[in-house]
Amino acid sequence: MQRRNFLTQAIAIAGSAAVAPSFARAQGTSPFPSKAVRFIVPTPAGNALDAGARILADNLGELWKHGIFVDNRPGGMGVPGMMAAKTAAPDGYTVLIGASAFLAINPALIPNISYDVHKDYQLLHGLFTVGMVLVSNPQSPYKTLADVLQQARTSKIPLNIGYGGTPGTTQHIAAEMLVRRAGLQATLVPYKGSAPAMTDLIGGQIPLLMDSMASVTSQIRGGRVHPIAVAAPERAPQLPNVPTFSEQGLEDFTALAWGGVMLPADTPKPISDRIAADVSAVLWRPEVARRMTSAGLVVDRRDGPAWTAFVKAEHQKYAQVIRAANITPA
Repeated sequence: MQRRNFLTQAIAIAGSAAVAPSFARAQGTSPFPSKAVRFIVPTPAGNALDAGARILADNLGELWKHGIFVDNRPGGMGVPGMMAAKTAAPDGYTVLIGASAFLAINPALIPNISYDVHKDYQLLHGLFTVGMVLVSNPQSPYKTLADVLQQARTSKIPLNIGYGGTPGTTQHIAAEMLVRRAGLQATLVPYKGSAPAMTDLIGGQIPLLMDSMASVTSQIRGGRVHPIAVAAPERAPQLPNVPTFSEQGLEDFTALAWGGVMLPADTPKPISDRIAADVSAVLWRPEVARRMTSAGLVVDRRDGPAWTAFVKAEHQKYAQVIRAANITPA
């Protein structure tokens, strides 16, 4: 009897040993994610890119059951943050939240830039878009795009249009696009940021301002500025009563800032596929759309191929304006 029990136990132990390696291979030694993930955001906390990144981080962290640390890397026109992601270990634990300024504008603006958008990274998925909005001082005569075009084309006094940020920002390029596309006689007035530009608009020092929807929505709702047109393919959910430029006769006029999800180029496909699928899943959550809308953003659900094509088209559009207007870094 004892010999029989001994043989039974030995067979069971041997069987367990044989099965264990197969089970480990099937499960993977460290299924992704098995620890916290870092999001590199090449901007300061509190702006549109950071807001979109944190909304995504909250929802992915809930799905993955691991924390996501948002690592803001501001300054240097986004180049330090882009380089930190480029040189990070390609293991899925460093995710880059890229923006239009760094992916579509910088390559046309900065000579010999130190990263290649399409070679050094995987463009995984869209995240959000935010349209530029042309707004006016409520006491000015500019209520519609037709008012602006008529004044700019007939008056001998140049029309002043303000924009926030250094030369080469999306606000600046959008204003340049408007001037060139509509054939306006206008002077573009740069400001160090959206806040001082908005102060001068409300105070009457400038009649018009081109800025992002995220920056102007609260001022529009408060009646302190008047919205003229949104530079987006469709009306914004935050401003459903504000027509687009296209609706007012300037067809296909779009100027968007945007963000998306990226990885170092050599990240293994199973990991990048997993992250892309999970990003797509959380972007369909109603609460994500609500939070994006509250932050002045519009959810972008383009997958990798569609978002890559979008990034290339945006670069070509902005590069053309940068060359034509001879825009150089500040």
